[in-house]
Amino acid sequence: MKLFNDENRMAALLRNVEVQDSSDVERIAAKLSVSTKTVRNDVKELNCLMGGYAVISNKKGQYKLIVFDQKG
Repeated sequence: MKLFNDENRMAALLRNVEVQDSSDVERIAAKLSVSTKTVRNDVKELNCLMGGYAVISNKKGQYKLIVFDQKG
């Protein structure tokens, strides 16, 4: 069951970053009821899972989704 909850959290994180122009790490953590460290770890995992088609960039605590390959 924990894996299912983790997947839901990462999906929510990805949706949040996708919808917002940029998202503050503290705001995402509060919205998902997790620590900022958990958000950072989830972003690392999502970046691996997206396999180069897209990346969540982090500049000064602001996350932004960058899509490299629209078809992927």
